[in-house]
Amino acid sequence: MKVNGVHNGQNFGMAFKLKGDGAINLAERFHSYSDPKIAEKAFVDKFISPLQKLKSDVVYDGSHVVVHDAMSAKAFEVLDKDPNIGKYLDKTTISYDVKSIGVNVDSNSYMKLYGDTKDVPDISSLKNDELERKLLIAKEIAEDLDSKIPTIETQKDTASRLKNVFA
Repeated sequence: MKVNGVHNGQNFGMAFKLKGDGAINLAERFHSYSDPKIAEKAFVDKFISPLQKLKSDVVYDGSHVVVHDAMSAKAFEVLDKDPNIGKYLDKTTISYDVKSIGVNVDSNSYMKLYGDTKDVPDISSLKNDELERKLLIAKEIAEDLDSKIPTIETQKDTASRLKNVFA
């Protein structure tokens, strides 16, 4: 896969975007393996492809991973800390440490409620890699933000979407 310039940053054509030194750092990461193309494919399959269906953006600038809410001006910088796991009414909750950007909030965590324990991500498997942990957390936050997007659209929204798809 080749990363091409789009506007002021790079884009994988999905909800994952590269800005700043993101492309350079990813290229350095891939070339640290004996076969960079295999490393890139594995990375894309594991972390980028799951973001394809999302409307919220995950942006990597070479050091920070930020999730931009598709429905508001909210953005969350994912911090490199282990999440806190809890229970609420027989369901699992995970609080992810984030830094809220563009909103005044007292909390520096993003809580996601998981309906079934099989849906809870295995973050412990990523203990040794900061970027991979941040991207997994960003995916979880982006999925949760997208789950709150209304599924009913107005006639104007439908016309606009059809125009974008078929025009």
